[in-house]
Amino acid sequence: MLGSAVAGAVLARLARLPAWMLTGPMLASAGLHLAGLTAFRPPAEMVVLAQVVTGAAIGCRFRGLSWTEMAVMARPALGATAIMLVLSAGAAALLAGWSGLSFGVLLLAFVPGGIAEMCLVALALGQDVAFVSTHHVVRVVLVIMLAPPIFKMIERREIR
Repeated sequence: MLGSAVAGAVLARLARLPAWMLTGPMLASAGLHLAGLTAFRPPAEMVVLAQVVTGAAIGCRFRGLSWTEMAVMARPALGATAIMLVLSAGAAALLAGWSGLSFGVLLLAFVPGGIAEMCLVALALGQDVAFVSTHHVVRVVLVIMLAPPIFKMIERREIR
């Protein structure tokens, strides 16, 4: 898996993929797992450590902000979250009727949130963890791959 992470990063950089250090290893790992060549899982302690470090790094970005500044930013964030929850619930309800899958598993697959957290909720609720995690990984990859060209397109329109 370490070799696939390095090879994935190198190949993603050569392919000029956005966020190559993340997308390359993620795609390489997905390929190995889907091909049945490995069922490797990182130790739980490593996953927890990665989440703590990531959370601390994100939290450090709020250093120096006043409560007023955070409240100003929280309002649109809460609005966007509410919109995403409504859209996710609507899509889950629509697809549950068409697909025969449960509303619960579809909702967990569509709602915004961290992959690990949504998978833990799926596990606790007895839902299909592989289904939920696959949807979240695809969402992350799509956002990473599509956001840069979309932002460039918006920037070009604003310049005109």
